[in-house]
Amino acid sequence: MSLAAGRIVMIKGPESNGTDEHPALVTRVLADHRVNLTVFLDMGTPFLAAGVELVANRKLAEELLASSAAEGVAFWPDRV
Repeated sequence: MSLAAGRIVMIKGPESNGTDEHPALVTRVLADHRVNLTVFLDMGTPFLAAGVELVANRKLAEELLASSAAEGVAFWPDRV
């Protein structure tokens, strides 16, 4: 996938309204597969997340989140 500001990704991390996966808008692309995001919680106030690592899929995000102290990991949404 082409990484650029304005792309939609998913972030796995904070829980809100029974889910820990939320859509997010890439606001800036940083080095080393890291991005700044605006995260949209279900029934919650959007928040900013800086320097979030972006991986290829949900499985990699879950593995990275389980093995690190990261508060959230972004991944490309499933294609339907």
